[in-house]
Amino acid sequence: MNVRAWALSALLAFATVALAAAAADDEARALLQAAQGDLALGRNPAAVEKLERALAAKPGEPLAAEVEGRLGSAYLASGRLADAERSLASAIDRARKTKRPDILAAALIDLGNLRAAQGRFADAQPLYREAATLGDKRLAARAATNLARALADDGRRAAQGEAGELYVRGPAVTYGYWAAQEKTQKMCVPNRFEQNFEEKMYRTGDLVTMAEDGNFYFQGRRDSMIKSRGYRIELGEIESALLSHPGVREAAVLAVPDEIVGNRLRAVVSLLVPDSLKALDLQQHCATRVPKYMIPEFIELCEELPKTSTGKIDRVKLAAEPVLAR
Repeated sequence: MNVRAWALSALLAFATVALAAAAADDEARALLQAAQGDLALGRNPAAVEKLERALAAKPGEPLAAEVEGRLGSAYLASGRLADAERSLASAIDRARKTKRPDILAAALIDLGNLRAAQGRFADAQPLYREAATLGDKRLAARAATNLARALADDGRRAAQGEAGELYVRGPAVTYGYWAAQEKTQKMCVPNRFEQNFEEKMYRTGDLVTMAEDGNFYFQGRRDSMIKSRGYRIELGEIESALLSHPGVREAAVLAVPDEIVGNRLRAVVSLLVPDSLKALDLQQHCATRVPKYMIPEFIELCEELPKTSTGKIDRVKLAAEPVLAR
């Protein structure tokens, strides 16, 4: 085969692949549109069937991310929780790779809703935080369900637009902590709004506001909300900014008490590849995602962050260590 014939053969093969990919996208897009119509009419089983066919058509990754996100949401509405968790996790992975923040935020919230409904609040919170950094601050529970309410510091229901701590109730809510009576009494409190029977409410520690649409919108964590230079700062939002860097494996942000500014920000970060980044690189990355006053003043790089016996980052140990870098 001469060079011209080989080039023509390669061009034809490329064109065939391109046409097949375009046909797959067209088929998946048509099924996605039809499924959205089914969802609008409450026909979840029909929507699921169309979305499964759309995914089976093997569309390109950007469209596949949208299809799988919609499919996970439809599974969730149909009560197929295992399928929903699998599809939403895959949609999140696809959306990150194809840089689809709209699809990513929606899938993060849906997966957070699923885990919150299962009582897995610790697993849901990081998903809501990441969605919040993408501009979507909706939370799982709607006020209309009466399964959650935001309470002000004085114990009354927070007014619309007023910040309050999110309390949840219902059959999936924990009765308490094993062998930790003091913590149980602090976090699982009587539901004084229920007059007909005794019930506990769980304090999530999430600070939220309720909007006109009935959704609670995440504002931060009570235990990670600090003040610095007159600004109210949620440490988890800074951690999400650091973790969005592809070279970062783990990150923890701590408040360092200071008489002048209230608190200074210190971050401890482990990298996927040791010595691949400097503190200045991470500060510049944060500057593209958070306001200037939320950029950590101190960033320390380490091989691995210390862990508690349950595998969580040991923030108490980190806070006890001296500041090593500026």
